[in-house]
Amino acid sequence: MTQMTADRAAMVPVTGLAAFQKLLAERSLYEFVKLMWHVVEPATPMTEGRVLEAICRHLEAVVDGDIKRLIINVPPGASKSLITCCFFPAWVWGPQNIPAARFITAAYTVTLTERDNERCSRIMTSPLYLSLWGDRVHLTKTGVSQIATSGTGWKLATSVEGVSTGARADYFIIDDANSVKQAESKAIRDGTNLWLTEVVPTRLNNPSESAIINIQQRTHEQDATGTLIEAWTEYDHLMLPMVYDPDRHCETSIGFSDWRSEEGELLWPERFPPAVVEGYKRMGPYAWASQFQQSPVTRGGGLVLREWWQEWLPKETPPFEFVLASLDTAIKDKEENDYYALTLWGVWRDPDTGTPRLFLLYAWKRRAPLAAIVVDVVTTCRRFRVDQLLIEDKAHGHIAQEEIRRMSNGWKFGIAMFDPRRYGDKTARLLSIQHLFSEGLVYAPVVEDEFGNVNWRTWADEVITEIANFPRAKHDDLTDSSSMALRYLRDIGFALRKEEHADDERNRATFRPKSKALYPV
Repeated sequence: MTQMTADRAAMVPVTGLAAFQKLLAERSLYEFVKLMWHVVEPATPMTEGRVLEAICRHLEAVVDGDIKRLIINVPPGASKSLITCCFFPAWVWGPQNIPAARFITAAYTVTLTERDNERCSRIMTSPLYLSLWGDRVHLTKTGVSQIATSGTGWKLATSVEGVSTGARADYFIIDDANSVKQAESKAIRDGTNLWLTEVVPTRLNNPSESAIINIQQRTHEQDATGTLIEAWTEYDHLMLPMVYDPDRHCETSIGFSDWRSEEGELLWPERFPPAVVEGYKRMGPYAWASQFQQSPVTRGGGLVLREWWQEWLPKETPPFEFVLASLDTAIKDKEENDYYALTLWGVWRDPDTGTPRLFLLYAWKRRAPLAAIVVDVVTTCRRFRVDQLLIEDKAHGHIAQEEIRRMSNGWKFGIAMFDPRRYGDKTARLLSIQHLFSEGLVYAPVVEDEFGNVNWRTWADEVITEIANFPRAKHDDLTDSSSMALRYLRDIGFALRKEEHADDERNRATFRPKSKALYPV
């Protein structure tokens, strides 16, 4: 669109219906989206919905200065990229009359942001847009990498870690910083998170006034959203799952509250009716929980459900036959590395059936030098009268074993090295003992408060939560310690399934020698 063409379009007086539409669009981003939708999606009629209104309302608050840090988590197909990266800049430049506004949009791949630059250009150069706001702004530069306005504003399309050092914006929009396919790669997540926390904040025109907007569907507990929630002391989080979960009801600082109240209520039934939603659920629990429910872990747990744990309320512990401690060692002593984790497990038998039961006796995880960890391990093993200490068979494990043996003189408990890798990766190891939980053989202590509410003990809840969140939890040290312990107890015959115990008892009865009389009859 040339300057002369834009000027001619702007000279046409706006009257009647067009004037009314112009007024509505200037007051509301949502009305602007409805007005201009056909320009970007001519073959797909717009399906109106309250989720679109919610996104627009929060972006309006960003322009008004009421929100400076915004996180938007909505399911795929909710037009988050189209609204935020295409309609929003065009609305700021024209209807809001801020032609000097500058935008940086970044995604995990530049092809996504370049696509949105092309779609934003289509809006800006459309006859309808120019007839309504061409007297305020028009594009002087078009292209997939950058577009620029007559008012010195621009919009740069880039990727994670691709922002040039000279670019600074009034609105930094992060659109799907994490790829679904690469979400499980810790190296890629760490690189993205370093960029989010150390590069993005330095790319603002005015650190105290410019805005950062992160939009995505969740992919991992440590994705961009998880990282920014930890990094930002003040943020607004618009989180709308496909199916309403009352335990995660969304409210924001501008007075917004999720309009749903019934558990299971759909987010956008006009676009995603029940049959479509049920189809999405068949993608699997992780894809459904992360991408559609905006929760990187399945509600209630992933491989091991929270509900499978059995509650133990009595103050006295059961009469244990065997007590095992399991130590998962860190790779290095540095602060940024994983924790040392210790879990203690007691084994006793059901008095009625004789079936072995497993009890989470105690647990802790700490970051500390190895010497301090050794002291804590020995002290804990003595306190709980441990019969056997299991140590993960790796570099720090051997060093820990030598130090523990030296310090534990005078108190005898066995020490065994255990290589969990022979059972496969972390997921395979947990799956190999998953049935112990599902059959109700694993217990943990609970306490009752003054109101009669029963809750897990704090350290037990930490273990249960981490295992439930695996494999998408931020840390897995307690999980590794627990799976190692239960795998070992299974190997030595203490952690038998109900059917296995019954078979074992039948075999004992079959091959048990017949008793002989002590005296002849």
